[in-house]
Amino acid sequence: LWWSDTLVFLAAGSRGVILLDCSDPGAPEPLVRVETPGSSRRLARRGDILYVADEIGGLAIVDARRPDRARIRRTIRTSSQVRSVSVDGEFLAIAEGAGGARVFDISRPDRPQRVVALDRRETAADVLLAGDTLLIADGQFGLRAYARDRRGAWSGPDTVAVTGRVTGLGRRDQVVYVGTGREGIWFLRIVGPGQLTTIGQVALPRSFPAGRAAAASETRLLVAAGVGGTAVLDVADLEAPKVLVPEEKALEVRWGD
Repeated sequence: LWWSDTLVFLAAGSRGVILLDCSDPGAPEPLVRVETPGSSRRLARRGDILYVADEIGGLAIVDARRPDRARIRRTIRTSSQVRSVSVDGEFLAIAEGAGGARVFDISRPDRPQRVVALDRRETAADVLLAGDTLLIADGQFGLRAYARDRRGAWSGPDTVAVTGRVTGLGRRDQVVYVGTGREGIWFLRIVGPGQLTTIGQVALPRSFPAGRAAAASETRLLVAAGVGGTAVLDVADLEAPKVLVPEEKALEVRWGD
């Protein structure tokens, strides 16, 4: 989902994109549902335009200038399923699964222009665009980083040293949150185009595989944890993050007489 002021934009799978009015947080009201040709998996926003990773439907561009009358403006077809989308400034990146990743110029938000195709021989499960750095999550094969130079050319990839199955990417400013399933969350810092350093790592209980993470505040991080629900982390100290939810439970087992 994506939120802005009192509006929430929800990627709802086969239900398309749903816009909610959350003026009253305790009673969200649906404003409109936009049907998409595929299955809305993730979305990103720039101004009044929503970019929807619509799996077999490609990249759907939704005009939300009038939220109660939001509609698809155009669709960009792709060679593979679009699994994720990330926007930063005037650029957009998509993860196409077995088709790798692509970067677009969105200086004209409703008319993306393709800049480059990357990782065409690899798998892209998720993407994260942060200024001159592009990160691509490749599941069991890890995390790769690309850098953009002053001329706009992309170089790489460089492998980022994290362990686990990389399936979810998020960030706050220059700190990147990497969800790695059973290995938990890795915290990285962007120190230059395509260059990252490791800050710390925290594991969740085994029944909580870490996926995408999003900052709820300066000291709280929410983590999508599969069938485990949502985990909450205290990230006041990124070198020693603490798991607040779920709480660890100690069991005492006795046997014999």
